[in-house]
Amino acid sequence: MAADAGVTAARAWASLRRFVIETHNPRKALSRALGITYFKIKILLYLERHPQASASALVQQFASDKTYISLILRDLEADGSLLRSADPRDRRCKRITLTEQGRARARQAAGLLEQPPAGLARLSPEELATLQRLLDKAGADG
Repeated sequence: MAADAGVTAARAWASLRRFVIETHNPRKALSRALGITYFKIKILLYLERHPQASASALVQQFASDKTYISLILRDLEADGSLLRSADPRDRRCKRITLTEQGRARARQAAGLLEQPPAGLARLSPEELATLQRLLDKAGADG
């Protein structure tokens, strides 16, 4: 019985992953809409939620190389999306803040991410409610 549940869980996860990542593919749509890479969009979204973050926090959050994060920040600063300034408590550390343009891009990205995939429109209200309950239950353990 447990083996069957494991196989079913793996199949359900594969279907869900395909639906979200391959069928809906928000990364391509976001990159096209905003004219920047999806990684840069993730940085903007993070900075919107964590004002005054440091580059070190970004390196840790995205499990990325410090040099790569620095290049991304340089590009986003050059296009007017963010500002880097010295931390008054530690001049060696730079604090990163979004400009109004950066906040607008982050809000646009968040709005696009909140749009449900078209495939969900094929489900009835009852099916959507069941899906929501199941997702809530699956995520209940954290």
